[in-house]
Amino acid sequence: MPSLTRVEATARGATITVESYQVDLDLTGGGDLFRSRVEIRFRATPGAATFAEIKPHTLLGVRLNDRDLDPGALADNRLPLSDLHVDNTLVVEAEMAYSNTGEGMHRFVDPADGETYLYAVTFLDNVQRIFAAFDQPDLKASFVLTVTAPPEWTVVGNAELAANPAPGRWEFAPTAPLATYFFSLIAGPYHVRRAEHDGVPLGIYVVQTAPESAAVLRPHRIGVGRYSMDGTVERDEVDLDPAADGGRTVLGALTGAPAARLLLLNDGDLTFAKVRLDPASADAVRLVLPGLADPLTRAVLWGEALDAATDGERPVTGLVDLMVAALPAETEVIIAEDVLTLSRSLVDRYLDPLARSAALARIAGACRQLLDGAPAGESLQLAAARAWVAATTDADLLTGWLAGREVPAGLKVDAELRWSVLCRLVVLGAAGAAEIAAEVAADPSSAGAERAALCRAALPDAAAKQAAWEIIVRGTELSNRLLEATAEGFWQPEQAELTAAYVERYFAEMPDAARGRTPWTADRVAKLAFPRYAVAQPTREAAAALLARDDLTPGLRRVITDADDDLRRALVARTAVAAAAA
Repeated sequence: MPSLTRVEATARGATITVESYQVDLDLTGGGDLFRSRVEIRFRATPGAATFAEIKPHTLLGVRLNDRDLDPGALADNRLPLSDLHVDNTLVVEAEMAYSNTGEGMHRFVDPADGETYLYAVTFLDNVQRIFAAFDQPDLKASFVLTVTAPPEWTVVGNAELAANPAPGRWEFAPTAPLATYFFSLIAGPYHVRRAEHDGVPLGIYVVQTAPESAAVLRPHRIGVGRYSMDGTVERDEVDLDPAADGGRTVLGALTGAPAARLLLLNDGDLTFAKVRLDPASADAVRLVLPGLADPLTRAVLWGEALDAATDGERPVTGLVDLMVAALPAETEVIIAEDVLTLSRSLVDRYLDPLARSAALARIAGACRQLLDGAPAGESLQLAAARAWVAATTDADLLTGWLAGREVPAGLKVDAELRWSVLCRLVVLGAAGAAEIAAEVAADPSSAGAERAALCRAALPDAAAKQAAWEIIVRGTELSNRLLEATAEGFWQPEQAELTAAYVERYFAEMPDAARGRTPWTADRVAKLAFPRYAVAQPTREAAAALLARDDLTPGLRRVITDADDDLRRALVARTAVAAAAA
């Protein structure tokens, strides 16, 4: 279907002014469809022509002013409108399709309670999946929404509820003028909690089951910290003017000052900056960082180390050395979580299999130390436990946690952590389909279904991989969340030999898969299913060959371009690791 161009939007904006939308939705039919009726009032240049957009399952009727239009005139998503008056009324009735991709009117049946839940996602151009509209941001108008839903449902829209004239009938007040992509709706047996802050009504609606611009150089102020071995610091602040002396700033206050053990630029995190330590300071971080009391300084140092490793300027093995030295002493959960999450991707992709195994063993040891020293029942303990589970190869201890044995005091092995443990056991070959089925029976929630899909895709079995791949490239029955979970679980660094043949298949089959899905879901699945652990020049060559084609969807082209750049970084980093080990 054609996308709205800037020229078309400008022309339509000069031709019409939209005054209001009266939207009436009937959600009581069950099945895969719902009824939609919209009455649009708009002004126009007399005699002009324009178009509205809609993506219906079946277009039932179109009436413009005093004449009925042929529904068969709909071309792709465009409904042509001609011979406009000064004041116009357009009425469009249609059967619309629910989605399971998070686009338009998303419909989800929770496996835990069997109930149906709906929510509308209208960004970027998905309002057309709910009702007809002049779908461009500058044509703002007031919306009046009425909904017919099952009597036991709750319905919420952009505006306050005006009336409930009958069970299941919801009538909302007019909104202020909105862009079409701000239209919002949720409907279903949601559980609600309400509050108010400064006169603003607040509400949380939950499923009650189981738990591009050009860069501009601007002046900046940064802190400069001079740290001694015991962590004491002398700080200075300096204003950087990129227009002065070619962007070079002399720190006159440091002339004659004794050399610091560690010199940290942007100390205090006063500005956005890409920081690099001098070689002597970089060598000192492992000694100084564990004793620093200021969490902001620790965060800046961790960020510098992660960024340098990401860019291949320092080997990932050096980052692992820092984690072993300093992570067990970390007390801030957000720092620990970020370091453990961001470093894991680098370890998995930047190190060859042998070096990766050694690094994970060291990280698991550091996580165990952090876990043993964390306050019982606190978030830091949980963060350490999650990271240990992801890194360890101790299948016996993992299995024991699932059975309630040798669990650290205060650590609750809830459904989320149980799934993490089980998925790690699956990757290690210590659990299989039977254990996954048993866990689904114990946790029939939507989150449980997603984690089960991820685990099934991670099974180290040729038949399981083939079944998961069929879902990834040809599956249309599963929801977007289950598709994404399957794609996320497919590639595992431990299974490189098992999945080697699928590297070529990705580049051969993903273009057709992307064209067969809505853009949002296609892009997410393509990103998650990219062979990110196949860090080798042939993978980059396959990506280049695919990018040379002229039939890729824009989203897939963007995904491949970004993923190929990540591969380039990983190859550079592996060279750095090899050079450091030589």
